[in-house]
Amino acid sequence: MNRLICPAAGLVLLMAAIPAFAQSQPQAQTQEQSPGVQVIGPQPTVESYNAPVLPAGSAEGMIDFPSLISAPGADDGIQIIPAFDAMTIELLDTGDERNDGEFVDFVGRSRVDGTERDALYIAIRDALSVYRGLPLTLGDVRFIQRDITDAYRANGYPLLSVIVPPQEIADNRLLVQVNEFRLADVRISFGRGDGSYRADDPWWTDPDSINARFQPILEEPILRQQSLDDAVEQLNRSPFRSARVVFEPGAQLGQSVANVQIDEQRPWGIQAGYNNHATESSGTDRYSLSGNLGNVLGENNQLSLNATVGNRIDEFSNYSAVLTMPNRWGHTLTLNANYSDTSSSTIPGIDSASTSLQLTTDYRLPLRSGDSWELLGNVALSLKQFERASLFGGTEVGGAAYDGVQLSTGLTLNLQRDLSSNQITATVFNSLAGLTDLNDTENFRRFYNSVSGEPEYSHLSLSFAHMQQLAIFGERWQNWRTETQFSAQYAATELAGSDNFALGGPGILRAYQSSEGAGDRGWFVNQTLHLPPLNRPILYGLVQNIQWSTFVETGTAYYDNGGSESLWDAGLGFSLQMMGNSRCSFTLAVAGKDTLQTASGNTRFFAGCNYSY
Repeated sequence: MNRLICPAAGLVLLMAAIPAFAQSQPQAQTQEQSPGVQVIGPQPTVESYNAPVLPAGSAEGMIDFPSLISAPGADDGIQIIPAFDAMTIELLDTGDERNDGEFVDFVGRSRVDGTERDALYIAIRDALSVYRGLPLTLGDVRFIQRDITDAYRANGYPLLSVIVPPQEIADNRLLVQVNEFRLADVRISFGRGDGSYRADDPWWTDPDSINARFQPILEEPILRQQSLDDAVEQLNRSPFRSARVVFEPGAQLGQSVANVQIDEQRPWGIQAGYNNHATESSGTDRYSLSGNLGNVLGENNQLSLNATVGNRIDEFSNYSAVLTMPNRWGHTLTLNANYSDTSSSTIPGIDSASTSLQLTTDYRLPLRSGDSWELLGNVALSLKQFERASLFGGTEVGGAAYDGVQLSTGLTLNLQRDLSSNQITATVFNSLAGLTDLNDTENFRRFYNSVSGEPEYSHLSLSFAHMQQLAIFGERWQNWRTETQFSAQYAATELAGSDNFALGGPGILRAYQSSEGAGDRGWFVNQTLHLPPLNRPILYGLVQNIQWSTFVETGTAYYDNGGSESLWDAGLGFSLQMMGNSRCSFTLAVAGKDTLQTASGNTRFFAGCNYSY
């Protein structure tokens, strides 16, 4: 046996990775990161173990594991026990209760509650069973420390220290000590994104509301990953605020203090933009002005207002207001009002003037989640009021009106991997009848020029999006990525024109005219290759960043009468990040197939610019 004595001890610290504001601490030993809230720390000073002071001559047979583990160039092959038969895990400051097993005994009672405690004990015993009956080396001791911390982390407890104290080995048994941490205090400080924080300088955040979010965690006997995730996630729901947590030692054994650092931004923003993405019949140019106002009727609520017009307001105008209200359970209620007034002409001398008002209530909530996935659900109710007038020489010669009412339910599955992300969405839309005077069969058929259509119908929408980092092929591909989008719609009966699956326009099959292919059913696939961006200023700093991509897309729309229209195109796109929070994007699309309105090889060019303050 080695005869080494040292008054210091070795620590194995578990740091959970929770989202997006982490900085690595050079002295902390970290585990592989997982999605969620980013936590910084703890530091090695969180726990201080003081080895017993032994009288001279009393160290016979003692092994100073802390010194062995921390010694530079330590030989992990040093054999400690020829046949490892038993282990005692002492849970510090938790009493003298025993839970004995065939190989691993627990002394003390974990602060983890009830059945979760049993699951934790089972996980630790399963992880350590591989060492039973084998020679125990110094390297094995390191792995035992890691395995215990991994078991705690996998069961949702991110903060603890694992200590192998100086000890005299007897009966081939190893003693390991575990210190489970709980949150003893929360300290809040505020900053403006410059790295400095002050406790007495909040801008608009209410410190009492922050304390209220962390109060349940202070009452828990052990710090839980999920509780910490939930508290920080609630803080970060506001687009005008970001929060992170830094741990430091508490005053007593097993205590930790959470320093909550909050960066606040002004709770409002203004955006202005231009694009030429509209149809030629109502003028392609669009000019928009929008604004966001935070903390409306609640701290994390946000009100968004938008006004979009054409070259002439009497040709096109659109106004919208969206109120987003998240709650403490991760649910979000969204209220949306949209009004549009359009005048268009496809035949000389004959004009069409239409207005629409849409009111939508949407409720979204998380259903299930794991380390790399989450399942969300939503339900929405929409009222759509349409009016259309036909004009000849400025005189109204006909018109129609219809109220559409639609109830939809959907599921969204998000899957996250190290170098890829996926989203799958399925939504069922149910159109209703009889809820207003204009919500009936007669007005439906008149407005949509339908012979046999009915206002009550259902259709299913499916979509899949996949983003893949090409770094899977090696470091030289780390700035390349692909994006795949697939969408499909199915309906067994004739749909309203506003619910048709439409191909063509600036969004889907952009080389073709808007709704050049439109049917009750259809599918669409887009494959985009994002090339390495140019991340350096050019043109004397006017352009800060350039991103470019190439794409190919295809789709088919199926008509209710049995016909179909298949289209495909390809093109290039690039985006310029300008100085002063401005971005401009440009797309060139080339048609790949002849249609009644578009010849193969025809091109369409789209441009748009936006400024944010």
